[in-house]
Amino acid sequence: MRYGKSLVVLAVVTVLMLLLPAVGPSNRVLSLATLAAIYAIVTYGIALLFGTGGLLSIAHGGLWGIGAYTAALFAVRAGWSFLPVLVLSVVITAGAATLVALMSLRVRGHYFTIITFAVAEGIRALINAWTPVTAGTEGIVVVAPVRVFGFDIRSNADWYYIVVVSLAVVIALTRLVVVSRFGRRFAATRDNLDLAASVGIGVSRLRLLAFSLSGALAGLGGAYWAYSQTFVHGDQFGAAASIVFILCMLLGGARYTYGPLIGAVIVVFMPPLLALPPLLATAALGVVFILVILLTPGGLASLPERLGQLWRRWRGPDPRPPGAGAAGDGAAAAVPTGVAS
Repeated sequence: MRYGKSLVVLAVVTVLMLLLPAVGPSNRVLSLATLAAIYAIVTYGIALLFGTGGLLSIAHGGLWGIGAYTAALFAVRAGWSFLPVLVLSVVITAGAATLVALMSLRVRGHYFTIITFAVAEGIRALINAWTPVTAGTEGIVVVAPVRVFGFDIRSNADWYYIVVVSLAVVIALTRLVVVSRFGRRFAATRDNLDLAASVGIGVSRLRLLAFSLSGALAGLGGAYWAYSQTFVHGDQFGAAASIVFILCMLLGGARYTYGPLIGAVIVVFMPPLLALPPLLATAALGVVFILVILLTPGGLASLPERLGQLWRRWRGPDPRPPGAGAAGDGAAAAVPTGVAS
């Protein structure tokens, strides 16, 4: 039932997002909105690992690059059409994520994070060094015709619609995973790994599947990046990109349905809105991040809950004994209208 309500809310949010081009924003705004949606797709994958399973992966900046380069190579050099390229990018990146998981999930805590950091930087270095395939530091210009269900995708608004619909599917999928039996078991591994294993939960299998699904989302975001930005370069990916996605996740809230989306919108739109030099804009974003972590550790999506807690704390405990309010209300309701005066 709760998942059904979440789908209704998601449908409303999706419709509102799809109405953005009708408002008549500039191409710049549409490009930024598309970029925010792409960032959100990748961030939902990281949030699935961290928010549900307690795994902080820095490999996703590199996995994102695998998805982007898969799309670029098969679209430009092999001449494949859009949908097969999209599927292939997701599958290959999910396979790469599975290999990363097999290497890194043998360790715990900060050792896991260090290994995934090395993986991200290794992927970035491989992209820049594998010149015969990836064109090395020159990058690849991604100019290929895109046709989806008989419609030609050309404008910024077209890309915005496609990415937003994909984002809605990603949100629904990740929410379903979190509330499912798989998600509950995965959350148990976050709370107490040894206890989960002792009661028969297949910890390794759960984490492997979660990492593969998370990698698939990184591949999807990478493919959209390649097509919408029309250029891929090795330095766009790696650990630095992972830090940006983690920032999106922590700003919005890893354990909230719309946390990654909120964080991605802030990270993408805040620097242009401030109209500051790049260094100062980055510093301002850092200040915002520090304030959010100090004031709302759960992210901006937890702000209503946080405000409710502060309000209850300010009001103090209810002076009436338990049950007194309910009894009093019932007695008052029993008095016929016009009798009490």
